[in-house]
Amino acid sequence: MRILSGGPEEAAAPSGLRHGVAGVGVSTLAGQWYCELKVDLKYRHPEISVVSPAMARGTAGHGALAADAVPMTPEELEVRVRLGEDVFLQESRFTAPIHEATVVGVPDLIHLQGRDARLVLEFKFSKRDDLFIDRFIQAQTYGLLLEGSGYGMEQTVCVIGVLPSRDQLRQERTLDQVLERCAELRERIARSPRHVFSLCSRGESGTLHAFRFDSRTAKNHLRWALDYWKERREAVATRHASKCRVCPFNAARVCSKARAAPDDRFRVLPAILDGRPTLEVKWQEGP
Repeated sequence: MRILSGGPEEAAAPSGLRHGVAGVGVSTLAGQWYCELKVDLKYRHPEISVVSPAMARGTAGHGALAADAVPMTPEELEVRVRLGEDVFLQESRFTAPIHEATVVGVPDLIHLQGRDARLVLEFKFSKRDDLFIDRFIQAQTYGLLLEGSGYGMEQTVCVIGVLPSRDQLRQERTLDQVLERCAELRERIARSPRHVFSLCSRGESGTLHAFRFDSRTAKNHLRWALDYWKERREAVATRHASKCRVCPFNAARVCSKARAAPDDRFRVLPAILDGRPTLEVKWQEGP
């Protein structure tokens, strides 16, 4: 496995996007389908620091995924691509303009075969293994970044791999097993009629949701999301009270559109972060 080493960071040019961001992250765009107002409040209230075991598990899990990846320069990647070699890249940064906005993302793993992208694999560490809309859009948007970077996407399959915990990735051959199952799913989709868009596989190495990359559908979804960043409309709040109950910004009393009171497992405490006074909102999991 390889990880693409970045070059020197360039100064961000003014973008005209909401909150003054230079570009929008793929995970942020996907989060707009969970609750767009939550995304908005995160930028409006930088004084709120959110701490949760779920976030810690996700960070640790993605770190474990790329722990053994060997660095590769963009120049080395280009040589391998020109030679038509198979390259598996982990946690590597891609950027592309989409609907006149800069979108930035770091897919968990991609498989390139020369100039063709064969696989986009994104992991989620969760006990809920459904293919939620935000998970689907996140993987499809990574596909758009690869398309915008000049890779062929005609046969690309996106896979969401849901594992209960990061510890599962540390088990011997788990990642290899996932990749073998991804290859099988990709072949099954390739042999299927076009109306067969997705397949699901459950096994000891997690639940895999595989689906065709669809550039047109992905761009249509992102048009709506990017309209918020272009200030063409205001943030939309979720309609699900269950999401409001577990929202840290609701717990911090900064959301005026909450549909339910926050869960009493939240603890809101004053704290100091980087020398600045903050509110630490911590989720305490039960026994």
